[in-house]
Amino acid sequence: MKVGLRPKLAPGAGQMSLFVEFGRNLQLDVLRVLPTGERKSVLATGRPKDLRIERDSGEITVNLFFHTAQSFRQGETLVLEVRDADTLEHFPSGGVKLIVGRDM
Repeated sequence: MKVGLRPKLAPGAGQMSLFVEFGRNLQLDVLRVLPTGERKSVLATGRPKDLRIERDSGEITVNLFFHTAQSFRQGETLVLEVRDADTLEHFPSGGVKLIVGRDM
């Protein structure tokens, strides 16, 4: 899955800015929420991907790979979580919901 991150927005873009003055150490993860409420990473590494992004670095594209043993059902909801590794702040709060479009 390809994810694009922009550290600072153009004025009037109507989106949340990740950074004001300093860069951040980020962790990106894609989670499956189990019926028990447990959240489990579906990334190939089994853990979040670490990334350093600077205020003036422009848009960064990150490729996240899923483990080949994983299967996904159409309509299943996954959560993309972008979190500051130092403060544990989430962007946006609660993550981004991803709906699987077809069985894989």
